[in-house]
Formats: sequence, C-alpha cells, structure tokens
Amino acid sequence: GNLTDPRAAAEYAKFYAYLRAVVDGHVGTVLASVRAGAGRRDTAVLLTSDHGEMGLAFGLREKRAVAYDPAVRVPMVLRLPSSWWGDGRGPSLPPPATAVDVPTSHVDMFP
Repeated sequence: GNLTDPRAAAEYAKFYAYLRAVVDGHVGTVLASVRAGAGRRDTAVLLTSDHGEMGLAFGLREKRAVAYDPAVRVPMVLRLPSSWWGDGRGPSLPPPATAVDVPTSHVDMFP
C-alpha cells in the first residue's frame, strides 16, 4: 500500500534495505562456497525471484497488483562454471532478457 507518513516510509525503507543486505549476504555465502568447493568448475548457480518490489517508487511498497517497472523487474544472479566454456570467459548475451527466457534457458543449461 501507499505510505503517506514520512516516518513510516523511512522505517520501511530501512527495513527493506536490511532485508536486501541479509539476502545479499546469503547469496555471497552460496557463491563463496561454490568458489571454494571441489565442484567449482562444474557447478552452476541460478538465484531468482518471482517478482520485483516497489521499494516506495510512486509512494508504493511491496508488489501488489501493479504493473510499474520496479514491481515487474525480477532479480536474478547467474553464475556459470568455467568448464562450460573452452576459453573460461563464457558467452556474452545481448540484453534485454526477460523472465520468459529463463525457463527455456533452464532446460538448455541444466540437462
């Protein structure tokens, strides 16, 4: 919903920033474990979400039933193993990619 009280909006923004920091820490832990592990050359990691977040854009929070850009953009982290590419650099994919591309990519990438 809409937050009209400036103090409530500031508290929400701090809370949301905290949640993002917690998630970022967990993502970092997963990626560090993959880098340190024996299977690092063969392990792919894909982390994503089912929706974005308004984050007080337009005074709105959460996702709700809106089609504003912040709510429909989906975060994604993709780490591909170097063993999948002969030169170790991996492919370069032209943007933009959309959520429609992800299920097909899963099938192709993770046999």
